Amino acid sequence: MTKETPNPEKLNAHLPFVGFVLGTYGIVADKIKEFLVLGGIFSLALSLIRLCSGTSAFCGNSSYMQQYFCTSNVFVFLFVSLAVFFIFCVFIRAWIQVIASKDKQKWSFYLTPKKSDIKILGLFAIYSLAIFIAAGSAYLLYVREPNPDWRIEMLYFTVVSLGFLFPFFVLRFFSYIAFAALNTPLPSLKEIWKKTQGSFFVMLSNLLILLVLGLFISSYALYHIVTTNDSNQFLIVFGGEYLSYMVSLLIAACFANYCYLQKKYLFERNEDGKSGN
Repeated sequence: MTKETPNPEKLNAHLPFVGFVLGTYGIVADKIKEFLVLGGIFSLALSLIRLCSGTSAFCGNSSYMQQYFCTSNVFVFLFVSLAVFFIFCVFIRAWIQVIASKDKQKWSFYLTPKKSDIKILGLFAIYSLAIFIAAGSAYLLYVREPNPDWRIEMLYFTVVSLGFLFPFFVLRFFSYIAFAALNTPLPSLKEIWKKTQGSFFVMLSNLLILLVLGLFISSYALYHIVTTNDSNQFLIVFGGEYLSYMVSLLIAACFANYCYLQKKYLFERNEDGKSGN
């Protein structure tokens, strides 16, 4: 009897908890040289943009404000913030290309802006919208005036509370970031939904770990850098700004790994039919 070849469509894709969690941070360790080069270039650009535009994080320090330029123009702040966010999208695309590429490319290839960056920016806008919907639901529940009719009150609470589900809904579609970065066709929503069935807990747990670590590391580093008593020395300020962005890019790289591993485990298969490589 001949051995029947398994049909990939019938195989259940899944995210291995240990491999997924460790891989999210282990890829950076394996590619530490590439991260230091890529992160160093982007950190330098981001630091110069912030310092030259007067929107540095140090502008919250009175000692720094007395010595250097800090703008109070809201439009400048919004424009620079959008530019910084776009540069982070470029970094995420470049980092995913670095870790996914089997053949080493010239650094100019990764640093040159591409159409994929616009796709990633659009995807982040959609993800951000889901968070705003959840925040809006929380606000509506906070400011509501209780209705004496319990049926209307329950209906209002049920409908408004649906907004809290949107962030959990888009969580299953973060692999789109990796598809966009690698300039490959995006799978349908139905296919993504089917592939991620049974892996929601793993995705949520890993993302929560990343959020907690990211918030702790970034807030701790930023607080100690900005509140330094040597903020009147420009070289120390520039170095602090540079290091703070290196930390932020490290977190961004881990998030990019998170998206890439979703794509890898759920959509790539070996010859034996197992998920991942």
